[in-house]
This record gives sequence, C-alpha cells and structure tokens, in this order.
Amino acid sequence: MLSPIGVCGQSPSIPPGHVGPSGEITAFWREFRDWRPSEGRSGPVSGLVLVRDAAEFHLDRGTLTLLDFRGRTVVAVFDGTARMRISPPLEVERAELARHMEWDRPEVDVERIVFLFADSTAGELTAGTELAVRPASDDVRDAVRDAMKTLTGDDEGRISEGLVRAFLNGEPTEYFRAHLTPRRGDDLYFTFEGVVDEEITFSRESFGVLSSFYRRSSYDDAGRLVEPGRASPSVDALHYVADLTIDGYDLAGRVSITLVPNVPGGHWIRSTLFYELEVDSVRWADGTPASYDRSDDDVSMLWIRLPEGTSPGQPLTLDVWYGGEALRRTQERFHYLRTTSTWLPRFAGSEPTFDLTFRSKEDWPVMSVGRRVSRERDPRDDDVIVTRWVTNRPSSQVTFSVGDFEEYEFPAGRSAPVRIHVAEEFHREFEDLTHRAAEITGGAVNIISQADPEEKVYLDIENSLAFFSQAYGALDFEEYNVAEIPFSHGQAFPGMINLSWLTFQSTRRNGLDELFRAHEVAHQWWGIAVRPRSYRDWWLAEGLSEFSALWYMHRVRANPQRYLDRLEDLREDILDGREDRGPIWLGSRLDVGRGGGEDYVVTVYSKGAWIFHMLRNMMLDPDTGSEEYFDGFMQGLFTRFKDRTISTEEFQHFLETWVQADMQWFFDQWVYGTGIPTYRFAWTTEEVADGQVKMTVRIRQEDVPEEFRMPVPILLDFGAEGTAVVPVLVTGREVVIDLPLLPRVPDDVTFNVLESVLAEVHTEGW
Repeated sequence: MLSPIGVCGQSPSIPPGHVGPSGEITAFWREFRDWRPSEGRSGPVSGLVLVRDAAEFHLDRGTLTLLDFRGRTVVAVFDGTARMRISPPLEVERAELARHMEWDRPEVDVERIVFLFADSTAGELTAGTELAVRPASDDVRDAVRDAMKTLTGDDEGRISEGLVRAFLNGEPTEYFRAHLTPRRGDDLYFTFEGVVDEEITFSRESFGVLSSFYRRSSYDDAGRLVEPGRASPSVDALHYVADLTIDGYDLAGRVSITLVPNVPGGHWIRSTLFYELEVDSVRWADGTPASYDRSDDDVSMLWIRLPEGTSPGQPLTLDVWYGGEALRRTQERFHYLRTTSTWLPRFAGSEPTFDLTFRSKEDWPVMSVGRRVSRERDPRDDDVIVTRWVTNRPSSQVTFSVGDFEEYEFPAGRSAPVRIHVAEEFHREFEDLTHRAAEITGGAVNIISQADPEEKVYLDIENSLAFFSQAYGALDFEEYNVAEIPFSHGQAFPGMINLSWLTFQSTRRNGLDELFRAHEVAHQWWGIAVRPRSYRDWWLAEGLSEFSALWYMHRVRANPQRYLDRLEDLREDILDGREDRGPIWLGSRLDVGRGGGEDYVVTVYSKGAWIFHMLRNMMLDPDTGSEEYFDGFMQGLFTRFKDRTISTEEFQHFLETWVQADMQWFFDQWVYGTGIPTYRFAWTTEEVADGQVKMTVRIRQEDVPEEFRMPVPILLDFGAEGTAVVPVLVTGREVVIDLPLLPRVPDDVTFNVLESVLAEVHTEGW
C-alpha cells in the first residue's frame, strides 16, 4: 500500500485509529448468492394474473412457493404453465422488442418464474390462495440459486444499489424482478427498480437490455413523456476538496466531500472508486470513523454507512484517505490516467464543484479541469510543484492529466487563454523509431512528424472557440487546457480537452484533424454547458458537436466542398448496415447485443450531425441562401438551455416554437425511426406556348414507409443566366409534378442539392 507521504512532499497524513472495512456489504452479497431456502409456503395455483406496469404475468396452472429472506416474504417461485405479456408505452420500444425477439405478438410462453420483490407482490399472489408450509423442493432451491446468481455474478461484493436499498437498508422501494425461463430461448428478466430514472428494464440473457422505459403513468396517451425522473439518489455530492500526491504511477492523499443524504441515518450509500485504489481511512468531519465496505475483488465500489441519527437533507462532510496505482505508461514513455472519472470517490447523479490540489515532480506537470488558481514550489521539496485547480460550475465530469509534458501557454486572443501539454519526448522517440523503420524498409515506411504541433493544435482550438462563441454564445471559462493522451480518441471536460497524440503528430490534408479538434471544443457548449438529460439524449451533444465541427470547417476554414465531402463519407457509413441499426434515440443501447461500439458512433455521431445539417438546410433562405434564420435558432437554443439539461422532447418543443410548425413527423422519421430513403429521380421537358418550357419531374421513394416525407430541393442550372432552386415535397411511393414554367431547358439539374436530405439518390431515364 502506498503511503501518502512520498518523494513529492507530504500530503495530509492518515489519522490514528484506522478502522478497516466492515465487511457488511460483502457479507450481504454472499448471503444473497449462497441463499438456499429450506422451507416455504407452497400449493397449486391457476388463473393468477400479476400486473406490473407494462407487464402481465399469467400463471395459468402450476405450483407456487413463497419464501422468506431475512424474515420477510420477498421471493416467489412458480413452476408450471405461464405466459408473460409486455407492452411498453413507447412505439420505439415496442418496435425494438419485436425486432430483437422476432415475435409477432408481445407474449412469451414460460415454464418457470422466480419473483423477487419488496412491494405488495406477496399479498397479491396469496389473495384467495391456500398455501401450506412445506420443505423447499430441489427444483425450488435450484431455481433460487440460478436467480440469485444472475443478480450477484461472480465478482465478490458487486451488488446493485437497488438491492441494497430494498433488502439491506429496508427502504420502502417498489423493487420487483421476475426471472423467467421460457419454453424456448434464453432466460428473460423484467425489473422494476424504483431508485433509477427509467424504472423498468426488460433484458435477455447473453444479450442485455431489450427495452427500457419509465412507468406508464409518466407518459400521455400519445407516448410523450410528461412526468420524467421520479427516482431520487440516496445522496447528493455538492463539493470536493482534494489534496493529492503523485509519486511515479501512484496517486495518494485525502478528499473531503460535502454530502447531502436523501435517506435516513444508518443507511448504506454507494460511491464508485477505481478498484486499484485502496482505502486507508474513512471519517466524518468530526473525526469519527465512518463504517465503510469495499471488496477485495476488482470491483470499483465504495460503500459508506450514514451516521445513525442523520436526517435527510442534513449536510455531512466525508473524509477519505486512499491511494494506489492510478497511472500507467505506454512503451514509448507516455503516461496516462487509467480512469478519467473514478480516480476519486464519485456518487452517481451528482454534479458537484471541485477544489483540487496536486503535488507532482516539476518535470511532471499536472493539468486538470477548471481554472489553475495557483502554481508554486513546495516549500518542503524544491523539486515538487503544487498546483490548485478550481471549477466554477457544477459538473459530473472531472479528470486530470500528468506526465512528461512540455507546457505551452497562449495568451487570450478572441477567447480565453489556452494552455497545451505536449509529450515532446514521446514524439522524439516515435520519430527516431520511424526513421529506423524507414532505413530498414528503404523508405517504404516513412512517417513524417509535423513541426511545432502545439501551434497547429492551438490554431484550431482558438479559431473554433471564437467561432462557437459567436455562433452560439459566450462561455464563462477563464481558461482552456488541452492535454495530449496516448489514444486515438478525444474527450472533453469543463475547461479541459483531451486530444489524441495522433492529432499532434500530423495534421492530415483531408481536414479530419481540424474536425476532430473542433468536435472536442464544441463539447464545451454541447455536453458541458448544455448537458443531455439521459443516455437517450446524448445524440444531441454528440450530433451537435459533430455538426459544429463540420460547420466550423465550412464557415471558418472556408471549405464548403470539404464540408460536403465529409457529409458524404458519413452518409456512406450510415447507409452501410442501415437495416440492422436501431433509432438514434436508443443512445448507448444501440450496441447492446452487438458489441464493438460501431452502431453507436455511426448513429449518434454521424446521423446526429446529419439531422442538424438537414435542419440547417430546411431553414436556408431559398432565394438568397442566407443562414440568418438558422443562426438565430442555434443561438436561441444555447441561450435557452445553457447551464441546464436538455431532453429530446424539450429540443423538439423548442424547434416547433421556433419554426411555428408541428415537427413530430420529422422526429418520428429521424429520431425515433430508422428509415433512410432511396430516391430515384427522373425529369423530362417539353416546349409550350411563347417558347417556355414545361419541366416534369418524377421521384420514386423506396426503403421507407409510404407516409415518409421530406422537402427535397432541386437545383436548376442555367449557366450564365443563373440558377433556381425548387423545393419538392416527396412522400408516398411516387411523386410526379410539373415545375413552374421555365424560360428554357436547364443546362444541368441536381436533385437533393447541398445534400439536403440524408438519402441514397439515383438518377434514371424518363
């Protein structure tokens, strides 16, 4: 175990009287996992129906056994003939179930169900039913064993917060779970967990979540969410004060957390702390040891028991001393943080502020979220630098970077100052490696590194910050910090951006590096200043950031063709495999059962950008091409939701208010639907009176429902005489329409000009 007193100076020492983990959560996990009931109340039943929100359990004929755990009747096992019907309140979820389950009706035949509950299930099942006390049969014991195993898994101490709150804390929750064994296929799980936002999930073994939604009463008859988020976290974390030492690969020190519990004293609350970080001591502000538990397995959970007598809403301060190997390095001496979020204890659902102090070697500078308010030498060790970072807005996102970096500071230009950390030693070693490879291969392998990478990166950071400030509205960050990471991705935090080493190595001519940098900058607006309400709404943050990067390329880099070329690349990715992808509104669930993450990236990032591109083109002035209307929309959107969360429903309402029109059709098609049209376009002309020309166009629409509709612009090019744009509303299987009379036959005709609709377009003869 790392001592918090290391070569980098002295962090707050561990108080005397160390108290180790209580073992209570781990013991509870083992009790659940190993539970084998010896007796229960059992008897024949028939015609029983149990309704839990969107699910109906029809126990047609069989044997029902009720079992007690810790003196409460919380388990029921049914063996026999049964059916489960499920009808989610959302059409999107019903469609996903039909797609994944491959069923014609939302019903499955079942031969066994194990119910686990903390609600009124026991009374409902036994009303009018006579059950006798009997020894539990081997079948019942086996059923309980299998059901408990799916709940606890194999990692010691890994147990859901819902189970702890319902069965250990004894909170009055509505917890309900049904483990179903169908007559054919994998086991299924229906869970109603009242301590999370989307209370209901329906899952399949070896697949994951098939469907997830709020309780029925949260929606109106049309399936619109009217009362979201009844769940309340057990605790809110308001503020962190951390004093941490970095010694080699190790991080150690103390963090003080201001908490406001929402549950009574004596209850367990859960935090998440990276499993490689060991806890030395946990205490309350008055020095009283706190009861805590932490598994020895690779489980990133730290459970804290609230002091007896604590009232909900009563602020508490929790001090945690901890440390361990939080850093690693690549073979090329590039150090990185192993976890960007759980390097300090985190509480789900909280958005605290942070006051972070780091001690590190002078040649290992630290970069963190927020503003660097001080940087000074440690008076006890001249080789150690102490930096302090403070955030000025609540956020769930917090990280830091440390390693062998050179620091470059750029003064405020059109935005706030920018500080960039570049791993120059890494790039020198990488360049030496590539030179050796070039010599060995006779030049077949020759990777050229760009000179002054910090200048190239800064240029896009500064320009995109300035553009987005003008396009959306100013932010209140006093500085921006950019850290290089040894991965191929980027990640944004409040006032801090992690960028891949690849974008420091070179700037590609195709503009992808400019897009990559601008995308991460755009997250300061979309994702940080305006935060998605749930996983379903992350397409707004990622789609807007991807679109913003494209918009930056178009407007600031003044390269509209590269903008359109990139859109075409994204379109090809979207069209490839479109038949198997779910709607964008599924968010992180897009990859459930498939793996790899490709569906999420293609749909949420690429299709999300296309959605905003289509809205942009729909708002263009058809006569002048002016974007003034769209510019106002984007500024209004940011102003409306700055420092707030945004949901898809709220975005739709804002859009409808702005355009003064019902846009449900657009969201049904592009957000809640999966269809992408294929257009087959043809045109013909004939001369009419006075030398004018009548032009007739035909558009055949495929691969989408017949009611699918989109306005599609047609560009008529008359050479030196100018151009004209004629919008055509395409719906149904075929549209044949005469355009307004023309002075002559156009030199060229372009259907779907400016890639105005995400579609596959073919031009055919008349």
